[in-house]
Amino acid sequence: MSRNHASVNRKARWVLLLAALLTLVMAVSAQSATVRLNKRRIILVKGKTYQLKLLNNTKKVKWKSNNRSIVTARYGKLVAKASGRTTVTATVGKKVYTCRVLVRDAKIVCNAKTLAVGKKTTLSITEGKAKAWGSTNKSVLTVNSNGRVTAKKAGTARVWAQVGVHKIYTKITVVEKKDVKIGTSAWASILSDSMSSIPSGTGVTSFGGYQMSSSVKNALASAIGSARSSGNAGFVMIDLTTGMGVASGAYSVVYAASTMKGPYVASLCAANSGAFYSYRGTICNILQWSSNDDYKRLYNTFGSSCLRSFANKCGASSRVTSAKYPWIYPADLAKLWVQCFKFFRGSSFGNTVGTYYQAPNVSALYQVFKGKYTTRSKAGWIAESAYHACNCAGIVYAGDHPYVVSIMTSIWGTYSNQSRLYTLVRQLEAAHNEMVAQM
Repeated sequence: MSRNHASVNRKARWVLLLAALLTLVMAVSAQSATVRLNKRRIILVKGKTYQLKLLNNTKKVKWKSNNRSIVTARYGKLVAKASGRTTVTATVGKKVYTCRVLVRDAKIVCNAKTLAVGKKTTLSITEGKAKAWGSTNKSVLTVNSNGRVTAKKAGTARVWAQVGVHKIYTKITVVEKKDVKIGTSAWASILSDSMSSIPSGTGVTSFGGYQMSSSVKNALASAIGSARSSGNAGFVMIDLTTGMGVASGAYSVVYAASTMKGPYVASLCAANSGAFYSYRGTICNILQWSSNDDYKRLYNTFGSSCLRSFANKCGASSRVTSAKYPWIYPADLAKLWVQCFKFFRGSSFGNTVGTYYQAPNVSALYQVFKGKYTTRSKAGWIAESAYHACNCAGIVYAGDHPYVVSIMTSIWGTYSNQSRLYTLVRQLEAAHNEMVAQM
């Protein structure tokens, strides 16, 4: 045999040996690959899907969910149906592979869908916690690991939260900052425009540039809806810095009852400072204890011309001077309280008068915000067959953004029924917080 022939034979033997070794390694590797589920525990978001897989398996698999009302598992495709815990199994022959499944009805809670540049808001999840947060446009807004959003520049971005294997999203719009100083002519013009644009109708409607979220709108609709079971009801809320507002039933006619006493006293003091000093005890009884006798005495002494002048300045209708206790619109009452705000802040005397409104014996605004904000308000309630009402209106001094609230309802007016207005007062505060985030 030649030398060349022997070399070829040696090379052939080496090739065969290497091939045999490779085949052996592959066989061993195939035997050692473990059949397993790609997830043994999983968190899903209700309404979303996930493909569960049995890895390294070539045989027929039988998939089963132990609670199909929570999650289904056809061919390993998990469909999250409802919140809860269950298990999904994959069966091959006698071998059973189990995955524990937790379904969460998770949505992003965002109290400010519109933010002004530089403003911040904190997001949360309706159920459970987010593993991570992010923004689809970091030049518009950023989100930290705790869900704290910072508005960077005008535009729109989607914020996402990682919940288990899924991401959920919400959209936030960033607008340019609005900054108007109270007391300037520009501010007066904005408030005038706002009051003239208070919407009619019983639907919950924003105005003055306020972009209301659906969650705030639904909460307000629910709160005023319960009051309407007793008859006409409406509210108006106006931010006194920007003129942003929200209203429902603003032009529904409701009996004013004693809530009329608040604007009347302010109008009298604005027109006649001597009346305040001469009738200080009477005014205290009217504002703090809602004395009907003292109100009658004051009204009969000075008449309604002061209130007519007050109403003309703010655009309230002539209804407000039609009687001591007139049937008026919630919009009228809101406008009168805007004028009260201007009077109170216009001079030290006006502010002194305003202090008499700060601790009434009955007021939903006072009771809800006591210890948190200063309020100046006047409630009104009556429970008679021909006249029944439960009202409250006034000013909430919420930091740099005070606001006016006017709530008028036909609820049977008792002392205790003022508490039925608390939910609406709190929902209006939530709306105001959303407004402030947009400023």
